[in-house]
This record gives sequence, C-alpha cells and structure tokens, in this order.
Amino acid sequence: MMRRIESKPQDNMTADHRPRSLGQWSVVSGEWSVATSFSILLSELRRRTNRRAALTVGGLLLLSLLIAALLQLFWVQVNVYTGLAPRFVFRWFVMTCVAATLLLLPLAVCAGAGGMVAEVQSGRLREWRVTPLAPMVMVTTKTFGALWHLILTVCVSAVWWSAVSVMTHRIDSMTVVRVHLLLLVLMVSYGCLAAGVAAVWHPERDSLRAQVSATVMVLLLLIATSVKLFLSNPLIRALNDPRTLISVELALNPFLAILSAAGVDALRMDWLYRLTAAPEYAFTYPPAWVTAAIYAAVGGASLWAAARRVMREEG
Repeated sequence: MMRRIESKPQDNMTADHRPRSLGQWSVVSGEWSVATSFSILLSELRRRTNRRAALTVGGLLLLSLLIAALLQLFWVQVNVYTGLAPRFVFRWFVMTCVAATLLLLPLAVCAGAGGMVAEVQSGRLREWRVTPLAPMVMVTTKTFGALWHLILTVCVSAVWWSAVSVMTHRIDSMTVVRVHLLLLVLMVSYGCLAAGVAAVWHPERDSLRAQVSATVMVLLLLIATSVKLFLSNPLIRALNDPRTLISVELALNPFLAILSAAGVDALRMDWLYRLTAAPEYAFTYPPAWVTAAIYAAVGGASLWAAARRVMREEG
C-alpha cells in the first residue's frame, strides 16, 4: 500500500509570503532582517545613479553658484557693529550654501510629493506589499529614491568645499561638515514631509490633487518658517523678554540655521539687520543639532504617517 507524501513549504514560508518581483531577496524563516532592508535601499539608490544623475547634480551645483553670485550683488554681508565682511573664499562658501538651501529645499518638496504619488499610481507599492517588507521601510526607500539626486548634490558639494578647506585653510573643515549635514537633514525632512502629506491625500483616487495639495502646503510652510521672524517685530517689541521667542524662530528658520551653522551672525549684518528687531536683544543662536533634531522628528513622523496609510490600504 503506497502512502501519499505531501510537500511542505520550505523555510516556513508560504507562497503568499515569498518575495515577488523584488530581486529574489533571501528570507530565512520569514524574518526580514535589517541588513536585507538596507540592501533594498542600496539597490533602489543604485538604480537611480546613472548618467542622468551626474548631469542633474552638475546642473544643480552650477545653478547654486549662479544664485550665490546673484545674492552677493545686493547682500554685502557687512557686520553693522564691526564693519567687517567675510573673506572671499568663506563668503563664497556661505553664499553657495544659502543658494543651495534656497534651491534644494523647494525641489525636495516637489520630489517628495511627486515621488510618493508616482509610486502609488504605478502600483509598485502594491507589489512590495506582497513581501515581508515593513511599510516604514517601503515608504522610506521610495522617498529616499525620489530625493537621491538632491542627496548626491549635497554630498558632492561637501566633498568640494572640504577640498577647498584643505587647500586654502580659509574654512574650518568641521564647519563644512556641520553645514552640509544640516542642509541634508533639512532637505530630506522637507521631502519626507511632502511625501507624507501626499500619501494622506489619497493619491490613488486623485493623483493630481494629492501632488499639488501636498506641494503647495509644504512650500507654504517653508515660506512661513523662513519669514516668520521678520514678521514678528510687533510681538518681539511687546514682550518683556523675547529671547525665547527669537530662539524658537531661529531654530525653525532653515536659512538662518544654515548661516548660524557656518558661524555667521546673519541678523547683525547689513540688510537683514534692518528687517527685524531681534538684534536689539542679547539672544544666542540655537546649535545646529537643535534645528536638525526638530526637522528630523518632523520628517520621521511624516514617513510614519505615510506608512500607516500604506498599512490601512493593505488591510
């Protein structure tokens, strides 16, 4: 009498949980390791690194230099108390970083919102949901992929100015690293915020509405944080001790945070000095890590909200 032998799934994995269309990632006993998630992230970024990426990075760096040159036409950067101005190399470094902030943050917002909507519309997130990949890793990988060209631009800028620092000894190397790390955190955080807002706006129903709404909302937030200090003069003068308010405004302002990380007393320089009452008080600039922590928390919360949205769709 012959006995019927039934086949059993190997490695405790059912057909519904095997990775599909994802490069046949190895999963042992159904456990998705951190190393595997990191490998997927590297694969996504490697896929986006090509000749087009090089042209994009080169174009963004060149555009940053042009914007920096234009900024120096009307901003002399002379301290109203000492009458001193930054030297040539340091002045170009500061203005290039400000120009990069002015250029890359809005682009990060557009890329974050557009990337999330595109992934939802293409159905690629739906394909990834048949794998053991966590929704947070899915959303993070796709968002960083959408921002990858901008991230490369910041990295190339950091390498260039580090080389200039070593060759000229006019810029402190730690200042170069601190400014670019802060710029990277700000850029990624705004991109993640736009991606999270776009995910909440149901892009599977109306992709154009979700993308436009998310982009406009986050751009308005960027503008508000950038100009809020200069619109708070009545409130600053009404308070007996407005230093706490000034510190909060400085920590949230991405452009002043970049200048502060570079060691520049921006509010006591010509032009900006005339726009705010803050220099009349003995305030101190918040450390760069405070601004980085605030924006990193906002970006992380945005990705978490987007991941929750993906989980609700899966359910």
